[in-house]
Amino acid sequence: MAKTVLCLCLCLTICQVRSVPVKMNKTIQSLLQFYGHDKLPLRVRFSGETVFPREFAPGRIEVNRLLLGGIMETYEELLTRMINQLPTTGPRAAETSSSPPSGVPVTQAQVAKSETDSIRGQLHYILTKIQDLRTNVFAEQDKILHKVYMIKPIQMDDKVIQSKALWELQYLYEEARALNDVRRRRRRHAHKIKTA
Repeated sequence: MAKTVLCLCLCLTICQVRSVPVKMNKTIQSLLQFYGHDKLPLRVRFSGETVFPREFAPGRIEVNRLLLGGIMETYEELLTRMINQLPTTGPRAAETSSSPPSGVPVTQAQVAKSETDSIRGQLHYILTKIQDLRTNVFAEQDKILHKVYMIKPIQMDDKVIQSKALWELQYLYEEARALNDVRRRRRRHAHKIKTA
């Protein structure tokens, strides 16, 4: 049974990394090992609950771009936090960081610092890949997401805000309905082209 689960995990991992660069995949595997992913109970690892949604809107590229742009932004924040949670190298650690003369044993602190620096470098590498992807693929979606985030903090109980929101509703409602009309026209146009 354990061999079957292991083979299934390996197959799923290989299938999922089809467009992930080899170095990035190896780095992720190394980080998974450092963070003890393999030590999590199987029922926790494979509970069916994902951190991020995996169901996307079929055929709705812009919706999927927006969703994935938000997910990549969240990954950027998560990786930054993971880097910040690593122990920092203080002045004392910096003194011991220089390589000892030959024949002098390496201390546990030096080994731990070396491992922490390695993990920090790996996290920075993944973070850079995420940032590059966001810059090159999701720039427009990021602008939209930031506009969406600006909506949240409005003061719902403020009478001025309520009044202004009602004033803006007519225009925004018409814009929202127009999106649906454009989508219908595109469908009709695509259907005419197919049948022609």
